[in-house]
Amino acid sequence: MDSLAALLRTATRHQHAEAEASAFLAHLLGGRLDVGAYARCTEQLWFVHEALEAPAGRLVSDPVAGSFVRPELFRLPALERDLAHCGVPAGARH
Repeated sequence: MDSLAALLRTATRHQHAEAEASAFLAHLLGGRLDVGAYARCTEQLWFVHEALEAPAGRLVSDPVAGSFVRPELFRLPALERDLAHCGVPAGARH
């Protein structure tokens, strides 16, 4: 039986390849975008992770979902540090 990670990797391979080939990502990784563009991308990730991580406290004791609540997957603190470094105040995201 395949692991969930392997199934997700297989199911999203095409989308990841498209994203990796995008002009935006090529410019970002090539250092051709300014800090504002990076901040806007990071803000979008912040909203995604906030939505995913917010219910984690309620799910940690769930017999099925609880095994997926892993501290190493929580990215909000790192995203918030990046946004603060870019000069985006925390209140601007809410």
